[in-house]
Amino acid sequence: MGLMASEKSGSDFPSCPAGTHVARCRWVVDIGTQEGQFGAKHQCIIGWELPHCLIVDGERKGEPYFLSTYYTMSLHEKANLRQDLEAWRGQDFTEEELDGFDLKTIAGVPCLLSVIHKEKKAGGKAARVGGVMALPSGTVCPDAVNPEIIWDFDKPDDNALDALPEWVQKKIKEAPEWGCDPNDPKEHTPPPADGDDIPF
Repeated sequence: MGLMASEKSGSDFPSCPAGTHVARCRWVVDIGTQEGQFGAKHQCIIGWELPHCLIVDGERKGEPYFLSTYYTMSLHEKANLRQDLEAWRGQDFTEEELDGFDLKTIAGVPCLLSVIHKEKKAGGKAARVGGVMALPSGTVCPDAVNPEIIWDFDKPDDNALDALPEWVQKKIKEAPEWGCDPNDPKEHTPPPADGDDIPF
């Protein structure tokens, strides 16, 4: 399982401005099998830091904005994860890569991130990832301000878990994989992925 390839805030980060931003991948987080609109799916959260786009007021003034989104861990041709990764890489997956792509390799990799604002049911607007694209030739992405966080059920890291916000830790601990032996495939096999991905 692991990282081989709804509005959900819960953090105190202010909403990121809409537009196209230079970004750097900061989170690659396996949240295990989660129940959702399309049934039980193995999911992950990918998050990006926007080093050119800084928060202008409040307790986090001067920090780069951060945005994350859920993906179903599927490289089916219709899956959001595959579509975004191919746009980010600027190339299709090879047949070999489709047999198993290690998501940990995208941590720290820069990209262009399209940020859109959507109306919330409770009023106001929330920032969402509209798309991920390859960084244009000649465009420089600054070094990361904050450290990368990789959490993988196959190689659990207490320090990485503690560095995640409470709402993400809660998601991880709600997964049936929590507390399972990562070396026992009988305890650690997610349901099969199909083409039904969770919309952004």
